Amino acid sequence: MKKKHFQEKDIWKIQLNIDNRDIIGHEQDKNRPCLILKVLTRVKLAIVIPISHILHTQRFSYTKLINRSSSNGLNTDSVALIFQVRSVSFDRFISKYGVIENFYWDSIKDLLSDCFDLD
Repeated sequence: MKKKHFQEKDIWKIQLNIDNRDIIGHEQDKNRPCLILKVLTRVKLAIVIPISHILHTQRFSYTKLINRSSSNGLNTDSVALIFQVRSVSFDRFISKYGVIENFYWDSIKDLLSDCFDLD
């Protein structure tokens, strides 16, 4: 089996849950694209932001529209759900879509900083 290589700014399809009974409220589920914020190699986890193809999720605070492109590999215009940030095991990673563009990355980092009230 080929070893997977993860890095910040990558967008990967990730299995967020195994069983729908694992999901409560508005938590994200299914196999979906996620943006990697940070790779924590020592503990084999990555901090990620789930991405939704449901465009009306932009109505929520701390979201960012990402237009599909050959660079990011998304199939449709999508929304990064910054308020849904979470850690996931490397074992949940399925396949790589692409890499997010710098202007989205910078905007997402700003929103993340504001969401968590970071300086």
